[in-house]
Amino acid sequence: MKFELVKQDFGMRLANIGGLDTDSDDNLYVCVRGGDTPIVVFDDNGRWIGQYGQGLGVRNPHCVHLDDEDNIWLIDCDRSVVYKLSRSGDVLLTLGTPDHPSDTGIINGDHRTIRYPGPPFNAPTRLDIDGQGRIFVSDGYNNCRVHCFSPEGELLYSFGQPGKDDGAFQIVHSLCIDRENGDIYVADRENRRVQVFTAEGKLKAVWRDFHRPTDVEIYGGLVYVSELGETLFTDNVDYDYHTQRHHSQVRICTKDGVQVGSIGTADIGAPGNFFAAHCLCVNSKGDVYVGEVNNWDTYSIFTAWPGGVGMPTDRHCGVQRFRRKP
Repeated sequence: MKFELVKQDFGMRLANIGGLDTDSDDNLYVCVRGGDTPIVVFDDNGRWIGQYGQGLGVRNPHCVHLDDEDNIWLIDCDRSVVYKLSRSGDVLLTLGTPDHPSDTGIINGDHRTIRYPGPPFNAPTRLDIDGQGRIFVSDGYNNCRVHCFSPEGELLYSFGQPGKDDGAFQIVHSLCIDRENGDIYVADRENRRVQVFTAEGKLKAVWRDFHRPTDVEIYGGLVYVSELGETLFTDNVDYDYHTQRHHSQVRICTKDGVQVGSIGTADIGAPGNFFAAHCLCVNSKGDVYVGEVNNWDTYSIFTAWPGGVGMPTDRHCGVQRFRRKP
């Protein structure tokens, strides 16, 4: 399975992307960081058509999700809160209390120091909604849980523990629900694996040897997984950055975890590749959008570039679109 890059001009600089999703008309919703507008919207041709979330005081938009009615869900990771917005931008539901993270015993924001699982939320990362309307939230950077809420926002149950054992988490960075059977695919980022659970939280499978998975999407019977790679924010002593420079990419797998394709090579600065793939989505046509936390202005000096230091010779847009080759 191979994909080709679809060149698209969004008319603005997109360089630090928290999340992506598409609505029923294949409009693209992009979480952008660094301003008062956390979500910008583009049509299928890449033209700007709208924005959402202004005035909410969002500091770190980490997820945008469109539900079956095209309501817009937004996660502010830094403020530990989830918003449900109408198409007109009104807040319909709020999960969590802004600026009141739960207690997990974490020290100085280091996920390795989490002592115990906490209630919602402490730096949540992504959500998905199952066929019953239940809301599942991955939580997150400073917690080690998956929370399940009723459609009305009542907490029903949670699962997860800190650590490396199967079923435990170190940075629950994303999740995706299989609408066919309700299984939950979880990107367990710093344990470098994808874990599969039943809707009730029973562990079914562990996919190992991923390079810091950041997002999961299911489309057409396949599972798409973005990998951050080992270039950015590497702090795990199990990996030697100087000898194990696994590049960022997207893997495509069967639901049994067998890889059938990939997007991206080690030439991480060139268009069609990734410096740090952070999120992805698949539209109704099967086109794959990938967003990156590739703020070139900030992360300008790295030893991963060819030649050892400096900027890549060709810097691509932080949102790229790919189409499967026939």
